[in-house]
Amino acid sequence: MKKIFIFLAAAAAALLLSLSAGAADITGSAAFSPSDPAVADGNEATRSVYGKGSMITVRSDVPIAAVYVKFDREPPEWTLSANGVSVRRGRYGFWHEFCDLAALGGPAREVTLHFDTEKAEICDIYVFSEGDIPDWVQRWQPAEGYADLVLLSTHADDEQLFFLGVLPYYAGEMGYEVQVVYFTNHLNTRNRPHELLNGLWTVGVRRYPVIGALGDYWDGYNETLEYSYSAAAREGISRDDLIAFQVAVLRRFRPQVVVGHDINGEYGHPQHKINTDTLIPALAFAAEGQAAVWCLRLFYDK
Repeated sequence: MKKIFIFLAAAAAALLLSLSAGAADITGSAAFSPSDPAVADGNEATRSVYGKGSMITVRSDVPIAAVYVKFDREPPEWTLSANGVSVRRGRYGFWHEFCDLAALGGPAREVTLHFDTEKAEICDIYVFSEGDIPDWVQRWQPAEGYADLVLLSTHADDEQLFFLGVLPYYAGEMGYEVQVVYFTNHLNTRNRPHELLNGLWTVGVRRYPVIGALGDYWDGYNETLEYSYSAAAREGISRDDLIAFQVAVLRRFRPQVVVGHDINGEYGHPQHKINTDTLIPALAFAAEGQAAVWCLRLFYDK
């Protein structure tokens, strides 16, 4: 009986230790100045705009060990301060950015976010105590260095719909270096960038995606290549520009495997078609040491 009691006591202690190892979400008890319910409501559909030079101060009786900021537009570079120490953030352009205070001397009861370069639009700020950060918090790695596999998705959702289990298997289960590249962006639809990041993180992708400058556009009827190239031209983007984007991606990540769309655009989507139509010549150009140097202005991932 005594042995059973000792065993149960040890099991209970181990359980308490494992529970205490987890970081607590203390956002609800933290004080934000200026006060704005939108930044602490956990809702990606609400947002607040902070002008250039604005500061947000977060105070908590429970020491703050980390903050997690979800921007609603492409973030500027900004400054995070605590314990009398400041670090620059935002240089990788992460819309969802996790910030550990270890580089600022450890947990603090007051943290300041200073948007000193330009305005910032923010959906949410989460605040955590010490401990293991929950899995749902996105801790992105920069889109840098060699990739085993590059997946060239046209839109946010194509990577999940048309490429079956490529991402959960190769990135999530096998742990390969997988880089997702989006041919278009969804800056005209506010929820789509968040859905993009949430989806990638859920299936195991840890490298931040590269997102092109071509807008998401289709009338739902015209399925020709000429239609999508004309729409791109109205944005000042030529076919050569799109090929240059593909070449830059291939040279930057030097993947062993490139996964792209069906040449017929799966169900006929013309932007899917021009993604593959520009990828085919880009594969040849990327391998040429003396290939023409095109304008790479589309490649604006930081």
